[in-house]
Amino acid sequence: MSALALSVLLSLISAVAYAGGAIVQERVAVSSPGQQFAPMRRPGWWAAVALNGLGGLLHVVALAFGPLSLVQPLGALTIVFALPMAALFVGRKAGSTAWRGAIMATVGLAGLLSLVGSSESQSLATAERVGVAGGARSWRPWVSPGCCPWSAPPSRSRWPRPSGWAWLW
Repeated sequence: MSALALSVLLSLISAVAYAGGAIVQERVAVSSPGQQFAPMRRPGWWAAVALNGLGGLLHVVALAFGPLSLVQPLGALTIVFALPMAALFVGRKAGSTAWRGAIMATVGLAGLLSLVGSSESQSLATAERVGVAGGARSWRPWVSPGCCPWSAPPSRSRWPRPSGWAWLW
């Protein structure tokens, strides 16, 4: 099996694992309403966490064998796989709108992957990295204005506001 085919296979299995994890987590969360940490005491929750971890691990391994431009779009199949898996394993009926959306996502993904060409891997030079980072930083207030420290309302909590994103500013 070629490295590219192995990458595709691992990406598809990763998407199935992510979809399974999402379905199991939702079922556990729905079965214990109103209890904040109750899902974490159930083995099904931890099985879903393990499925998500397996999906992430397979995604990273797939990146070792194939290009990001192939592996990352295949991760979008998680949504497409979750629809029939939920219908099969949970008995959730999906309407025609959901199926049309899944078909359109699949067609769009096929179109995107048909445009991906094979080329040698390249890395940005230092000046190009600085330019991309500066451009992203300059657009951030316009794209998501609520994230800016000067536009957020002051916190009335006795706890300080988290400053995890302060390095972006």
